[in-house]
Amino acid sequence: MDVHPLRFGSIRVKEAHYRGRGQSRAVRTLRWALDPNFHDPLPILGWVIDHPEGPIVVDTGERAAASLSSYYPPLARWFYRWQFQVDVAPEDELDPQLRRLGFDPDDVATVVLTHAHFDHVDGLCDVPDAEVVCSRREYEDAMAGGARYGTLREHLPANFSPTCITFDGPEIGPFSASHHLAHGVFLVPTPGHTHGHLSVVVDTGDGELFLAGDAAFDQQSLLARRVDGVAMDADTHRETQRRILRFVAERPTVVLPSHDPDAPRRLREHEFCRVPPDAVPATKST
Repeated sequence: MDVHPLRFGSIRVKEAHYRGRGQSRAVRTLRWALDPNFHDPLPILGWVIDHPEGPIVVDTGERAAASLSSYYPPLARWFYRWQFQVDVAPEDELDPQLRRLGFDPDDVATVVLTHAHFDHVDGLCDVPDAEVVCSRREYEDAMAGGARYGTLREHLPANFSPTCITFDGPEIGPFSASHHLAHGVFLVPTPGHTHGHLSVVVDTGDGELFLAGDAAFDQQSLLARRVDGVAMDADTHRETQRRILRFVAERPTVVLPSHDPDAPRRLREHEFCRVPPDAVPATKST
């Protein structure tokens, strides 16, 4: 069961977005909204799992049009162009990437959304026949919040009606519940960045792949247990990162966040995350 990286161009976020400052969400939000300094470009990553039951895509990335001001709804245009700098070429979109890897987009069986922010869902139009899976909380928040939440509903397929899952499966390591998606593929709750954020665990038979979405910007941020500037809940975000680190400490795991420039190399070389013993705090019970 091979997993291939997808790179949907790049995005620049504010320094105060990459490194959140302040416990209060209001304070962190104000700081990143007013920060004039942008971080270096970060990749927008997704993944395709070449599964015997059909290809599974994890996050669908962004469209080339996102590089243009006209892509954004009029009332949100200034905000999105001021807070983010997106660089996506037509060849970076989901359809051509899948074809280069030898997949027909029409054959994609399932799309998993780690969360519904625009840079993770705007490519859904390229796989219109796939079953879309996300957490129920994520769907409800995205539909209620729209652009304020980070979801550009105008760009979702007209028939967008995902399969909303709850985590009613067995515990997996420090995660008290899970959802079985397909043989060797499980979903686990990783809230904090958004309330309904989830991650994907792939059992390769030779260790685990942890497709972490935005539970951390990159592996360095995870090891430092760094909360980002737009996280919905700082305490929950830190607790999620504790659980991921505990998971990694208990079994050989390649950690693959969605904006980590080094993640494709780690996947290719099957490089397990090494967690220093003092970096793994006790996980709270649930």
